[in-house]
Amino acid sequence: MKLLKCVLILAMTAVCGLAQHPAGNLLIIETANQTSYARDVTEYSLLATNAGPTTEAPARNFQDLILIGDIVSVNGQPAKGTVVETATLLLLRPNPIPGQAIADTQRGGLIQWNFEIQGEDGRPIGSILVSGMNGGPPPPGQTRQILQGSYVVVGGTGAFLGARGYMGAAVAAAGRMSPRAASVSEDPANRRFFPGGSVRQGIYLLSMATPEIVAAANRPAAVVHASDYRPVTEANPAGASEILVLHASGLGPTRPALETGQLFTTDPFSVVNSPLEIIVNGTSAEVLFASGLPGTADRYQVSFRMPDNISGPVASIHLISAWIAGSEFKIAAQ
Repeated sequence: MKLLKCVLILAMTAVCGLAQHPAGNLLIIETANQTSYARDVTEYSLLATNAGPTTEAPARNFQDLILIGDIVSVNGQPAKGTVVETATLLLLRPNPIPGQAIADTQRGGLIQWNFEIQGEDGRPIGSILVSGMNGGPPPPGQTRQILQGSYVVVGGTGAFLGARGYMGAAVAAAGRMSPRAASVSEDPANRRFFPGGSVRQGIYLLSMATPEIVAAANRPAAVVHASDYRPVTEANPAGASEILVLHASGLGPTRPALETGQLFTTDPFSVVNSPLEIIVNGTSAEVLFASGLPGTADRYQVSFRMPDNISGPVASIHLISAWIAGSEFKIAAQ
């Protein structure tokens, strides 16, 4: 009996462990010029022909929509890209009025989202595919910054390859508007000419790999002085404004891409494609260069300048790639 009790306790501990909030990163994606086009015409020749603006027919259950918007920032940093949604209104209600669907849950519709994210310079970073139900309460365990919706991250490409997680409507600041309602007869080439909506979504992302500062094989240390490549140690600490080189994993795709079975080279260097940020003791450091580490297939080298306000004896470094943060790494500083 005592043995059985112990087994049950261990099993419950394991289940509770699985139920804990996993470590991940919250991406707050802001969009603008977002327009919802209702599939309200059946004549094929009328699609995308009206210069607009148009108005959509009153929303009804089972109505199909397609939404298009511009990505303008990720986690407060300028970005570009496109969000496309396809939606079917379901209007699930425990106590429906005529035209709504009776259900034990309360949701607005079934939606699939595709976020194709670019850097501020228009460089493709990667895409995130999300599917689920909008409206209603968030599922158990979601971060408090996500207010509603029940979406699942089903995958990603580029910097977000293989990502999973969840998404919902994020806490919004004042001044945001719902997507503009239009008909599919409206020409979407004119979408940015008319006042559109601004939407804020929170994606809690669990990535296949996170950026981490690590020592590479046959390299002296994870962080070295750029001047002589000696390791940063207590006896040889990093100084303010000094250029350092760190070695890392999990920085994602490069330009040119690394083909299967190949190693990074010096001719050409495989430049890291994702936007990088290095935070030293809470201050953003200048990133000078980042590439695949020659002779490896899964390690990178990043040169950066220490902020000029750093003093010892310890500096805490956080490496962030494609808005995904790695673990804290500490080095000796003076």
